[in-house]
Amino acid sequence: MKYLKLFNQHTDYETFKASQDYIEPNVSYCINEDEVHYNPKTVDPYNGHAYVEIGGLKWATMNVGATSETDTGLYFHWGDTQGYTASQVGSGEGQKYFGLADYKYSNGTTSDMTKYNATDGKTVLDIEDDAARVNWGGEWRMPTTTELQTLGNAVNAVWTENYNGSGVNGILCTDKTDSSKKLFFPAAGYAHNGSIYRVGYEGYVWSSSINSDYVNHAWRLSFDYEDSYWGGKDDRYNGYSVRGVVGSDSSGEGTCPQSHPEDVDEIGNVTKNASNFSISIDDGALPEGTYSMVYEDSTGTPLEGVDEITNFTIN
Repeated sequence: MKYLKLFNQHTDYETFKASQDYIEPNVSYCINEDEVHYNPKTVDPYNGHAYVEIGGLKWATMNVGATSETDTGLYFHWGDTQGYTASQVGSGEGQKYFGLADYKYSNGTTSDMTKYNATDGKTVLDIEDDAARVNWGGEWRMPTTTELQTLGNAVNAVWTENYNGSGVNGILCTDKTDSSKKLFFPAAGYAHNGSIYRVGYEGYVWSSSINSDYVNHAWRLSFDYEDSYWGGKDDRYNGYSVRGVVGSDSSGEGTCPQSHPEDVDEIGNVTKNASNFSISIDDGALPEGTYSMVYEDSTGTPLEGVDEITNFTIN
């Protein structure tokens, strides 16, 4: 969330700008001097990772941990941000087992989990537990199960062997409305109880969504040479691939940042009187998004006579 922060005077603004609390993009207003400052920062939401836009979302062209679209990438427990290569999976010392016993949210049984359970009511991964966001940064995140299904409806998914001469099998997804847009998912198999299974024959990709009816399971994509299943579910402790997306989910989270204008000192008109003030922002002066108006000076002291925090949206 962007925000508009209010200060009594310019010196308070300068103190704030030099502090660790200063975040860009930032809109600040110095009351005594009638100054409005907009300090944009161009952020690459993709962090250099390639994508294809299909079904209203930007989909990464490769798995998290991969170096190419045919590379398997890493295997992840659902909700764990630490991924593992195939060579790191095993039952020996220092290896990743991918069983219930080494799953971070397990309490030792499949009847309950320590997080994302029937008690806490969480249905989608918190961003700190999202393997795409933690490993790739930017605005990357794991798709929800609804978004996986939307992708499935938007593409023709075809089992493809020796994709582009790589020797790798998987599904090639082609946008139904634009055949130039394609995504390849390698058949990476899965990690389970110390072994990797079905490489070259099956593939699995986690969503960020839990199965609310049976919280030990999470939703995923699975595919093989016969079909693709965009809404299946499996034990959360299995090791599956992760594919990132950038864009808005149904809750409005994960919105890709808009392009930012150049630095400007004035973005509109400011009026104030003894009891209130208003700020008028010119069309196109700020990126679209939700802003939080914070009424305080640089020390965190609320401005005299104002005790509200107001959110507003620019669109």
